[in-house]
Amino acid sequence: MTTSSKIIRLAPLSGIAFVALMVSVIAFEGEELDSSAAPAEVLASWSDRADTRLLVASLSAAALLFLLIFAASLRGALRSREPAEASASVVSFAGAVVAACGLSLSACLTLAASRAGDAESAEAVVPLDHLAQSAWLPITAGFAVMLLAAGVGGLRSGTLPKTMCWVAMILGAAFLTPAGIVAFLLLPVWIVVASVMLYRAQSRQGTPIAA
Repeated sequence: MTTSSKIIRLAPLSGIAFVALMVSVIAFEGEELDSSAAPAEVLASWSDRADTRLLVASLSAAALLFLLIFAASLRGALRSREPAEASASVVSFAGAVVAACGLSLSACLTLAASRAGDAESAEAVVPLDHLAQSAWLPITAGFAVMLLAAGVGGLRSGTLPKTMCWVAMILGAAFLTPAGIVAFLLLPVWIVVASVMLYRAQSRQGTPIAA
């Protein structure tokens, strides 16, 4: 087995790397400020993050890479068993791309706000803070689409266990409701479990499912 084949076989486990990196990003970013926080408080908060802004941006970029690799592995697994006319695998991957774009936007806004905080520009940091706190919309929408499509496609094709499919659909639907915060907390668990399942399925088949 060539080195490239070995690397491809590890592709499903990229979901675990994505979760680990996003946990690190959230830990470095800290808690969000209240929307009614005074400009001076907002400025002080972002100024404190200036030293870690490049680290957060780098971790976010790596997380996006692993998210898309995981999504490609999931798409490959779904596509391997779905009927020719089915599109769940494509829709699931498209949802992951939307979520990745949302995460990229959030990272850009975080970087811009921390730079404004370092420059002590309250006029710039306050609107950037509001934008950064609103970047959750494409993220939640993207993950909702990814999970709903993966759940439906997994049930139809038998790619994933029924329990995983139903959990995916429940979490996907929850992302579109006020219960989205719960879905956001449980999403990493689903991704880790799915990563391990896809890796094991690929090992049994002997062919990289993301090929």
